[in-house]
Amino acid sequence: MPDVRYDDDSTPAVCDTCLGTNPYVEMKRLRNGAECKICSKPFTVFKWSAQDGNAFSSSRKKTVICLTCARSKNRCQSCLLDLTLGIPIEMRDKLLRIAKIDAAKDLNMSTDIVSNAKNITSRLYNSNLLEEKLKNEEITHLADNEELKRKLEQNLEASLNKQDSKQKQGHSYNKDPISLSKQELLDLLKSFPFNGNLQFRPKNAHIRSFFFFGNGSSLSMFQVKDYFIGLSPEFTKDTVSSLYTQNAGKFGYIEFKTRGIAEKVADIVHGRQKKVLGC
Repeated sequence: MPDVRYDDDSTPAVCDTCLGTNPYVEMKRLRNGAECKICSKPFTVFKWSAQDGNAFSSSRKKTVICLTCARSKNRCQSCLLDLTLGIPIEMRDKLLRIAKIDAAKDLNMSTDIVSNAKNITSRLYNSNLLEEKLKNEEITHLADNEELKRKLEQNLEASLNKQDSKQKQGHSYNKDPISLSKQELLDLLKSFPFNGNLQFRPKNAHIRSFFFFGNGSSLSMFQVKDYFIGLSPEFTKDTVSSLYTQNAGKFGYIEFKTRGIAEKVADIVHGRQKKVLGC
């Protein structure tokens, strides 16, 4: 039997959604094919065509982070979501904190020394330290711990039931569930910014985020981030403070570091829209 080591790059860490429905998927392997989006270290890139249930449709997929950064936070190398739950890592960690589960605390601290490094040299050095740590230590991931998942569900359910009980006690006079008529729902939807008018500036100076929709299942978070960073040579990777995409619902939101950056993005995108429309 061959010796399979931790750093063996024969199999990527990808979720079932990115892998697709084809059980005989073929992958192309490129050793040192790209730099990791997190630690900047060269890593083995895997490329494949993932089917989404339709035998006649598929989307191109590839890994964008190294195996070390993926395993350290139990995230998919392609879409960067949690391998088990299919949600953003930040959301998963918040759920763990709500459920009072600290299973991922040590791993998050280990990964932070890489992502928070001030320069490429520091990221590479810290990444090598993290890789050695993962080689020498036995790590139990969320995906392999069914007991942890059950505990997460139970604690979240208990927390929600407790909160709901407090709300009912505080509003005992209102025994009927909240319901909206069709007209009330339409009036509520009309207040949402779905008209695409980026010239509107919210009065609240703390608002620096955008909601977008219509994105396809093949669009990953790093592609969205790269697009917005590429809008101006002044933008860097720190321009985007948070990003979330929901491919199943074809929507997402992005938040920028400052209000000034958000307004500049709005001006650039609005200018491109006018150019396309011939205005």
